[in-house]
Amino acid sequence: MSVSPPAPIENADCRQLEVVEDNGRTFEIRVLDFKQKVQYIISCHWTTSVSEIMDLVAPLRVFEFPGCENLVVARDKLTFRVRVNGSIVVLSENSTLSEIGYSQKEYKFYIKENRLSAPHPLITARLQRFAQRKINVCPSGSFNVFLYDVGKTGPDILLMNLNKNTSLDEIVCRLKEKIRSSGIKNADKFSHQDKKYLVFGPIDNAVWDQTTTTLQDLCFQGYESWHWKDGGSLMYQSWNSFLINK
Repeated sequence: MSVSPPAPIENADCRQLEVVEDNGRTFEIRVLDFKQKVQYIISCHWTTSVSEIMDLVAPLRVFEFPGCENLVVARDKLTFRVRVNGSIVVLSENSTLSEIGYSQKEYKFYIKENRLSAPHPLITARLQRFAQRKINVCPSGSFNVFLYDVGKTGPDILLMNLNKNTSLDEIVCRLKEKIRSSGIKNADKFSHQDKKYLVFGPIDNAVWDQTTTTLQDLCFQGYESWHWKDGGSLMYQSWNSFLINK
């Protein structure tokens, strides 16, 4: 096995990527890393396992904070996935290319960073960097927060009159109330009392204790006057969806 240096993803549409055979015994696969916007070209055999591929790729990933080796997404927080026939499957690291019935034209591979659980040094560093770049990080009094569904099936919601001590659990309760009164299609489906959601920020991308974590802990990422892509909204995700995509 061998791997070429990471190359930029010229076209993020994985359907455009092809596999190149050489002598019939080995062949090249391309593995997308959307988080780092690169692709890895790896020479494989049919007996090559997912674990071997990950062992090659993981050390090549660029540090989010250069020079800080402790601020890195650990190898066990990366998953290897395949898109086939429109579906995404997380592959066991013991699987080989032969065992998964690898097809050159139909199988598209990529790496996903799983969300880290707070507290974690990398999450802390992300929030500190975010806070340093913004002005008026700590709004006084009440303010509004935008939320959107990561799965893009639920509605985008504006919650009003929150404050720095509002917990993520409280946000979920307010989110359900707002959906119930919105009159949108399938409101009951999204606001059922047993429906569980996780709330987090686009900067931290973390798994938080929903009961004790407040908007202040998230550096007010959803504060409405910061309505831009780097912190203008909070995200929510169905607990079941999180388990499936973890």
